Amino acid sequence: MVPYACKDEVFIGYENTKSIGYKMDWLKSKGYGGVMTWGPDLDDFRGICGSKNPLLNAIMGGLKGYTVPTPGNFPTTPVVSFFDITQANRS
Repeated sequence: MVPYACKDEVFIGYENTKSIGYKMDWLKSKGYGGVMTWGPDLDDFRGICGSKNPLLNAIMGGLKGYTVPTPGNFPTTPVVSFFDITQANRS
């Protein structure tokens, strides 16, 4: 549910405040701990096309009041240690 444009073999994906809202809702539903942005300097920080920093403001608004859930008792992927590998090679 994000905006895009395509013609022939050219595809351009981009963000708007609505797509950011969908992503913030998804992130909160999964209990993620935060957001990472790539290229925040590409946001409209001067307000040339409307309000200033609409995408960053959408992120902040989407996370306002959000609290990361306390982890429960859930299984995790076991970590293989160097010791486990060397012992397996001796067999």
